[in-house]
Amino acid sequence: MAGLRPALLALALMLPGQAAPAQEPPAATARAAPIPMVLTLDQDRFFSDSAWGRAIIARTEAERQELMAENRRIEEALQQEEQALTDRRALVPPAEFTRLAADFDTRVEGIRAAQEAKTRVLLEQHDAERQAFFTAAKPVLGTVLDESGASAILVSGAVIMATQASDITQTAIQRMDAAYPGPPPEEAAEDGAQDGGENGSGDPAP
Repeated sequence: MAGLRPALLALALMLPGQAAPAQEPPAATARAAPIPMVLTLDQDRFFSDSAWGRAIIARTEAERQELMAENRRIEEALQQEEQALTDRRALVPPAEFTRLAADFDTRVEGIRAAQEAKTRVLLEQHDAERQAFFTAAKPVLGTVLDESGASAILVSGAVIMATQASDITQTAIQRMDAAYPGPPPEEAAEDGAQDGGENGSGDPAP
């Protein structure tokens, strides 16, 4: 019987239920964040926070302020002229005053039309430069889309709900600033104006 003890001891070590040597648990693998199927872009912030967009906005605002100052100077001059004409009313025949007043009104209307035309030109130039920005941004956004593995980029204002992870606005701004530290030559704005907006708004269609 004594000779069986070593064999029984060996057999006991092989029986199930016995404590097995401690083993290191497998290292927990970091779970990668899911890739959004659709990305979102805040177009207004993309434009206004980029170096190119800031330069456009600053120049447009400076020209707008200059135009407003010119309008104020013209208005003051016309008010003085109108007062001088009123003061002459008692000194000239009624028919002569009527002619002078009509000439003054005609000239005022012409000046107003000219100043309004300047405003339209300023707005059209701004729109053309904005369109040139978004035209140039298409390859930049395309690269961001390809690298992300997503299938589309939507305008954030048209999305009812989205996770923060889907917003690529800051990334797009950084990529755009790297590609365009400032506005390119004026020919780019002219090309953008000729291309026109795909959705008629001057911005890329979502």
